[in-house]
Amino acid sequence: MDFGYKQPKLKDKIYGQMYWDDIGDDTFWFARMIDESGSDFDVLIYAESPVDFLVVSRTHSTYKRLIENITDILDKTVDKILENSRELFKKQRQRKGTGNFIKKTLRLYSIKIYPDLSATVEFTEKISEDEDPEEIFFADFNGEGKFIDAGVSEF
Repeated sequence: MDFGYKQPKLKDKIYGQMYWDDIGDDTFWFARMIDESGSDFDVLIYAESPVDFLVVSRTHSTYKRLIENITDILDKTVDKILENSRELFKKQRQRKGTGNFIKKTLRLYSIKIYPDLSATVEFTEKISEDEDPEEIFFADFNGEGKFIDAGVSEF
């Protein structure tokens, strides 16, 4: 008789098949999605335990809002990061040109939604599936969907 651990699963009408994962202190429902361009990205819905599957359905409107505005979110993220890097690009024309180049090289990497409906949207450079990104561009939103901040972190 095998009493091995079975990973909890959840079938959601928007996210499809989801899996429970707990990495260190992080506990979340996970799904891999495909965007309009055919690239995949991750959705992570943070929850206290796999029994708290109702948290997933509460995130649908947050997810839809983020996906519908993903181009604007990317623009705002890159613009904010470059605004914070004025020492590198003193002229606005340089920042704009660099921003346009960066936006073309980034793709949606993941959407993380927390129990209070705050969220983090992450973008990375376009790389092959078997590579890890070097840097992640991120945008943070509060529970009401208001943009809070953007930055770059190392993977």
